[in-house]
Amino acid sequence: MLKSVVLLFACFILFNHTHAQLGGLIKKAKDKATEAKPEKTTKTEEPAPATPPAGNGQPVKTETAPPPPAAKKEPAPPAERRLMWPEGNVNRVSSDAPSSPLHDKYVRKLVFSAQQLTPENTKEPMFKTSFNIDEPIYARVYLATAVQNYILYSGNGTGTNEWDNREGECSLKYTVDDKDTVYVLKNYRRKGDTRSWITWQYFISARGENAEFNEERFVKHMNSLSDGEHTLHFKLWAGGVGDRWSIEPIATGDIKLNKLPGKKMSLGRGWSLYKAAMTNPAIEKEMIEVMKQKAARDGWKETFSKVKIIDKDWYVAKSEYTGLVLYRTINALLYAKWPDGHCTVQEFNFKQEWNGNAWSKILEFNGVGDQTVIDCE
Repeated sequence: MLKSVVLLFACFILFNHTHAQLGGLIKKAKDKATEAKPEKTTKTEEPAPATPPAGNGQPVKTETAPPPPAAKKEPAPPAERRLMWPEGNVNRVSSDAPSSPLHDKYVRKLVFSAQQLTPENTKEPMFKTSFNIDEPIYARVYLATAVQNYILYSGNGTGTNEWDNREGECSLKYTVDDKDTVYVLKNYRRKGDTRSWITWQYFISARGENAEFNEERFVKHMNSLSDGEHTLHFKLWAGGVGDRWSIEPIATGDIKLNKLPGKKMSLGRGWSLYKAAMTNPAIEKEMIEVMKQKAARDGWKETFSKVKIIDKDWYVAKSEYTGLVLYRTINALLYAKWPDGHCTVQEFNFKQEWNGNAWSKILEFNGVGDQTVIDCE
């Protein structure tokens, strides 16, 4: 019995010792495994540094650095401005061929003469660059292409947007003695049958039947110049619609004008230019009296003194419903002089009533037509 107890106690001692050694080995293995495995960490943002206190205990305000400036964008280069539409462009129209070798020689020029420069008679020996103020002056232009083929730009030709010149407009302007003031002499439209023209004549100070194209403002301006020689610079521009013009003149030309003492530029058209279609001294005298009374009654300033009847016969008006005669009318031109010394010719209409048996003996004013300034007689 005693041996059994001793044996059981010895086994218990041996088991505890073995379990203790095994526990130590397991602990060492866990420690090594823990050292080999990296430790998990939580990622956190670094806090912003605290603002240092100012001397008065208030936080110091710090400026945030501005972002770097953006790269400067260079402006796009302006579109190339062109004088005329290129071949094949939808806005381009066909042009006439040069009229003569002179056209090639004087292309984009205005040439001048004291004689008419018609296509048939224009010769280089006729050209002049100096005129006395009382001489006739004609000009001819030679273009590189038809007026409609020149490109227009807004801003009086200074813009960049292109416009077509479908109206075929052009404007002849001039300056005097290199002064800045620009005057318009004539405006034209080249449309229809004339749109292909690349040359034509200008009447600057014409004579005869073409004197009707002379510009009164230009004549007055020339006569207001001081005595002596003056230089007139002419420039023809494409355009005239609003503020749209070509980028440069399409033709240029200069002349010298000698303002002689006591001499004047005339309009080139006088009373003798107008022809009468009927002569009736009694009616003509009555027309003058009627117009003098009309002028006095309405405060007109001109004085009427001559008349030319321009209708071959009276126009008789009848009732639309009964066919009965009502009245008759006739047109006449009257010559008048104004207090400032200039003279005019103007068209008037006169009327006579039908009294059932005869024409009234009273001639009445019935209407007024165009007035034209002419040379005084």
